[in-house]
Amino acid sequence: MKDEFEHMVNWKRVFEQIWQQIRWLISYGQINELALKKILKKFVKNFFAIKDNTIKVRLGQIID
Repeated sequence: MKDEFEHMVNWKRVFEQIWQQIRWLISYGQINELALKKILKKFVKNFFAIKDNTIKVRLGQIID
């Protein structure tokens, strides 16, 4: 009984799990940022004649 209770209130274990989930979220955000930048690059390449326009700059700022 004591071992189960100690496992339930083991704060180190709880914080390690939370920290791991935070690291996964950070990685997920970095992957999404990279994907958005690639999508923006292809979008500008396909739909804009002028490569350095204000829309591209503004969207890049939003992504960052």
